Amino acid sequence: MIHLDNITVAKGGRTLFRDFSFHVAADEHWVIQGRNGSGKTTLFQLLAGTLSPISGKISHSFIQGHNWDTLYLERQNKIHFVPTHWLQ
Repeated sequence: MIHLDNITVAKGGRTLFRDFSFHVAADEHWVIQGRNGSGKTTLFQLLAGTLSPISGKISHSFIQGHNWDTLYLERQNKIHFVPTHWLQ
């Protein structure tokens, strides 16, 4: 499972998410859609760990570790974010 709890994210001086919570349970599938600039890529960057929130907590039930380095390496091995422009 993946949990985003009370996440606040800002990019370019603009707050995109404030106190945002999102939970994905095992065996769930989600479609994320929205207009350009609505925060889809930012959400995926948060899930993949390539972007850190200003506040709040992100946890993955399938990522185990007790220090930042271990958690980072395991996240890199298990979650892959491929930006759309790489596919073109």
